[in-house]
Amino acid sequence: MTGDAGGGASVQSLLPHMKRLCAVSKDCSKINCGLHALNKCLESSFQDVFGKQGIGHKTPFQLLFVFNQLWKRIKEDGGEKYLEEIYAVTMNELVTNSDWHAEADKKFPHAFGELMQKIEDLENQEDDSGLDELVSLMTERPKNLQDPVFSRWMTVLMCTKVVTANWPIIYFMAVAVKQNEPANSYLWQLSCALLSLMNERSTPGDNSGQTINEFIGSFNDQNTSNTCHMPKKSDTTPTFYVMLLWMQGFAECFFDDMFEWMMRSDPVLGSGSWGQTARLGVERCYVMHMKLKELEDGWENMPQFKPYLDEVSKIPEKGSVSKVGKEFFDKMPGKVFEKFRYVFDKHVTSCWCSDDILHYIIGGNPTLANEFAAWLNHYDSMIGASETLASLGLNEDDVDVEVHEFTDKEITLEHHKVRNGDIKVNVRDCLDYLTADADRAHILERPFVKKYWKHILEMATAEETVDLFDKDTWGDHDYSPLRKAVLSEICIHSIHQQRCENYVQLAALISKTNVGEVRRTARTIIISTIHRIFNKEAMDELARRVADPNQKEKAKKARRVEGRLRIELLIDNLNKFTKKVTRARQVAGVEKCKEIYDRITGKKFKMSETDRKNKIKKFKENIKKKRTEVKAEMAAGVDVTPTMDGGVLLRILTKKNSCTACCKDPTRDCDAEHCAMAAVHAEISKREMKMRKGWKKTLEIKEKRHALRDDELQNIALDGDKIKQGYDKTQIRHIIPQSDKMEAMIQLQERLRKKELDIEESL
Repeated sequence: MTGDAGGGASVQSLLPHMKRLCAVSKDCSKINCGLHALNKCLESSFQDVFGKQGIGHKTPFQLLFVFNQLWKRIKEDGGEKYLEEIYAVTMNELVTNSDWHAEADKKFPHAFGELMQKIEDLENQEDDSGLDELVSLMTERPKNLQDPVFSRWMTVLMCTKVVTANWPIIYFMAVAVKQNEPANSYLWQLSCALLSLMNERSTPGDNSGQTINEFIGSFNDQNTSNTCHMPKKSDTTPTFYVMLLWMQGFAECFFDDMFEWMMRSDPVLGSGSWGQTARLGVERCYVMHMKLKELEDGWENMPQFKPYLDEVSKIPEKGSVSKVGKEFFDKMPGKVFEKFRYVFDKHVTSCWCSDDILHYIIGGNPTLANEFAAWLNHYDSMIGASETLASLGLNEDDVDVEVHEFTDKEITLEHHKVRNGDIKVNVRDCLDYLTADADRAHILERPFVKKYWKHILEMATAEETVDLFDKDTWGDHDYSPLRKAVLSEICIHSIHQQRCENYVQLAALISKTNVGEVRRTARTIIISTIHRIFNKEAMDELARRVADPNQKEKAKKARRVEGRLRIELLIDNLNKFTKKVTRARQVAGVEKCKEIYDRITGKKFKMSETDRKNKIKKFKENIKKKRTEVKAEMAAGVDVTPTMDGGVLLRILTKKNSCTACCKDPTRDCDAEHCAMAAVHAEISKREMKMRKGWKKTLEIKEKRHALRDDELQNIALDGDKIKQGYDKTQIRHIIPQSDKMEAMIQLQERLRKKELDIEESL
């Protein structure tokens, strides 16, 4: 059973009823959706460090969202062709406009330099071999963009790559649209919001806490690492651009591979079995752990992060992490990995390394399967039969058992390679990790293990490695029952619920071509009832008709049936479909059919050719206007999260985190380090908040916390960001400290964070 949460239809809510109806086994196992689990790791860690997306937020995710909204709105107003034409016009202006060159050199010199170098290289290729690519670069805009939100898998990372690759043209598209649209129109506001975020960059404005004499004295001719580094104008780089480059590196060297593998079909079951790879899931859990560990130990040495490292070297020191200088970026990767690891262990490792699921490895890599079987047999042979152990009420801790050691050798895991090379693992390291918290007594009592123990035992004691999917390795024993059980009882257990989710994604996919809801409905019906069914049936028919073994393998890898055969099969399929429709029309009747037709008939949203040409003409004229910068497009800062020392979480300001003396007498002057009560009092006094007489004694700390929350909301409303005035006080989860005692609470907050993530503090 596979399900998606929503409307009470989640698997966890349905499962008890399914067991009651005997629709599933009473002791069946449950697997978390692997795609949701990985996405939760990404979402939690990124938002914890970089901040959230939303109106008024100043984060890289809001930059991505505003960019996508701008392009969507242009397309909605003018159509697909209009967007393509103004992209080409803007690109041409970017290449030829000297004023734009100067602005680009000032604000993002590296990204602009790369673009101009690429254009020059293509122009200088011999025999005009780069002409086609140059034309494509100058005229073809990024397409197939989806709203970059974490609730839609991979959309954030895909949009990240688009923005980093096209930073200069995106910036000047916003400039051009701002010049073309009336002030305060929605497109003008979107353009200004995007420019404001793209203009944010760090400058060495506070001398990193030095006195003026120390600052001047730090200069020397060599400008070594022991001196204050003053970046030249050409060394500056946008803050959010640097953050996005790190995310891009993380995606390319780790996350893309992990997510794509989850979407694959089982190599034995063949195409169409995507998600049915549970037999490989346990070993894949170790692969993800291993690759994450490699990142944690040396991400700086990976080529995918080189663009980030080149840019981050231009970020100056600012004196503290919260000021988003070099100190921020020094801590940023480690904080991401800490939260990612915590959520990974919680949602991924806990699932695949559980005693109910661990035996799925028997259907995976032959070497690991045989080693696992030997591990179980070792325990069973030392303790006695598993039935005897259960009847005596014993577990592994009650019996003196010799330690079992796995073979110390390196193997290459088949079926796990994605983009970044073969996956090689050490057998001992792999199985030590997977079985670290395993209870073999429980595993031996699992119905699958008990039912097929005879075959598992044969595998454990075989002289040669047994591959369940290669009969030549079976020797004298017939493993067919175990092989069949792996396919029917393990592979049937889906590792994700994409089969449910893909129809949700379908709704978004077909709405990207500027059509209304009614036409989207019609397209969904067509795709669901004809296209998807036909494509699968056509591929099966192609494989059936091919007689040549070599061609048959090629046919299996084909993405679609083409040519004459496609037309033939499509006609056959439509004939069958038409008969079904005819029968349905007869049953429904004329009136019902007319009602259905009226419901799915939509209007056309097309722009006349004359109107489009007039808009293009106007755009070309306005793009030549003198560039004027307004306040709305200037940098407005960065939202720094509490994880990055950007504030104190209100939830830590409790009696539990206050000294005993203050809990007894809140009115006393407290000098204790990291006392929440004293920090709250100091903060209220520093902010000069109006409180009733005797508030220190009469108000509970929760009420004082709420007063601080209300004051923080007022500060947000007064900071010039009018959009944020729509905030509700329940959205205020942290405050920006103004008093020294509240500032000191950041250290306690970090200790509490590490405790929550189960991270040992370094001495």
